[in-house]
Amino acid sequence: GRLEYNPVLGDPGLLVDKLIHKSFIKKYEIGFIPHYIDQHLFESKLIRSNSKIKFINILDNPMDILYQISSCETIISSALHGLIAADSLGIPNRWIKLSDNLMGGDFKFHDYYSVYDIDIQPLDLRKIDNFVINKNNILDSYCVNVEKVMKIKNDLIEVAKDNFN
Repeated sequence: GRLEYNPVLGDPGLLVDKLIHKSFIKKYEIGFIPHYIDQHLFESKLIRSNSKIKFINILDNPMDILYQISSCETIISSALHGLIAADSLGIPNRWIKLSDNLMGGDFKFHDYYSVYDIDIQPLDLRKIDNFVINKNNILDSYCVNVEKVMKIKNDLIEVAKDNFN
């Protein structure tokens, strides 16, 4: 069959920037958001004692998580919605893989990035005991088109207006 309309593709999580003020002082170079399944792997003193890295617990209050993400210059995350929130807030980010424990594997990540027409692979940290990552690595590898994010957000808002009024 043929669609009578153009569907909007994009995760509604991209609209989280509408929930908070964006004028946050950046206190941390990197926000580290492990998926809740991976959290126990990296709750180490090394990360928690580094004043440039903010450990963000994905199980915290959602608004607190957004404020914490906003306080970071860059984000690394094995949780998809950590990356989506960072994209929404205009914060460069990097998908990391900490384990093979996520249900569905990498599918949801590839699905999310497909709307940007990019084929991105995670930074694989499964076999690295002590990893070194700095914000420049994240900035250099960030490939999500900010204008495309804005277009998707605007399209999602228009669809919501059309369907929920």
